[in-house]
Amino acid sequence: MNLDEIITRKDFTDFKKELTFLISDIIKEEVSGHLAKRWIRANELQDLTGWSSSTIQTYRINGTLIYSKVGGTVFYDLRHLMNLLEKNSNL
Repeated sequence: MNLDEIITRKDFTDFKKELTFLISDIIKEEVSGHLAKRWIRANELQDLTGWSSSTIQTYRINGTLIYSKVGGTVFYDLRHLMNLLEKNSNL
């Protein structure tokens, strides 16, 4: 085994911290990009929440989600979604 290939515990911990910060920054950028928009389409809502299209439709029908329909396209209020998730969080 070559000494250049040995990784110390500190090296690993430092790498883990750096990687965590990088991932956190990427997530923050992604979320802030979505939050800059007020209204999103169903496919974006699915990507953000992991909900199926039928779940989104059920939430729309029973009044859980605020939406606006323009032509044949349904848009969902992202601010309302964030409030809904915060209100129902268990923190």
